[in-house]
Amino acid sequence: MPRGACLHACACRVVLSSGPSPRGGSTECVAATPTTPAIVLSDFTRQADAAIYNVEDRTDRPVILYHRAHQSRRLEIRAVNVATNNSYLVAFADYVRRNATNGISLVNDGFSTYTWDGKQINTNAAGKLHRTEVPAGLYQIQLVVTKALAEAGNPAHIETSTSPTISIVRK
Repeated sequence: MPRGACLHACACRVVLSSGPSPRGGSTECVAATPTTPAIVLSDFTRQADAAIYNVEDRTDRPVILYHRAHQSRRLEIRAVNVATNNSYLVAFADYVRRNATNGISLVNDGFSTYTWDGKQINTNAAGKLHRTEVPAGLYQIQLVVTKALAEAGNPAHIETSTSPTISIVRK
């Protein structure tokens, strides 16, 4: 059965899912704030802590779903190794638009998705980006959002959401 986990921040909602199909099951994501309603994603199933993903199998990679309520200057998806606290940049985008709706489905652009292949982004000596594997182990996925009108160096203008722990294996 497809798997997922929810977490919230003010600017985003994140779900992790995987399986033969990234759809199926149901999960309720707890409200981010007292004024934000909980949402039910009928196509994704909440995961227990330390869910195992074999990233070499394309059908068993974590699918990260996130909702952007506001435009953002920068969005980063990071994998943080639980044992070493090393943080790996796995995806980023600058000047990101908001999702089209505040709806609770993938229909009409209510959520965005990213499928993590267990790799990080590196820059070589020539300044070109390339991807390399992160070590197998326990990770938490972080979605780091810099607000559209952020002041440089102001931590109040950056929001971070962190997933439950996941286990990355290669078989």
